[in-house]
Amino acid sequence: MTEKKKQSRTEYNVSPEEFIRAWQTAASADEVAKKLKMPKPIVHARATTYRKAGIKLKSMPRTGRASLDVEALNRLVNELAAAPPHGTTHRPKS
Repeated sequence: MTEKKKQSRTEYNVSPEEFIRAWQTAASADEVAKKLKMPKPIVHARATTYRKAGIKLKSMPRTGRASLDVEALNRLVNELAAAPPHGTTHRPKS
């Protein structure tokens, strides 16, 4: 391929003022994304950029995180550690 692929970037015509108004008045990042018609990861990225620049945006509650069943996950780790590696067969020595 001799031509370089041009990567397209979607431009969201949302001013900093409009973004900050939406962020500060919303209850969640999902709400901001819906208000501004932007993907949630872009909303989070913009908020991070603004915070790094010194803008004091409010914190948003984190949602969608399932709690971890530590005991069950540790049992799984132990079971996998005891099993032979994938793709190998256990042959008894003769």
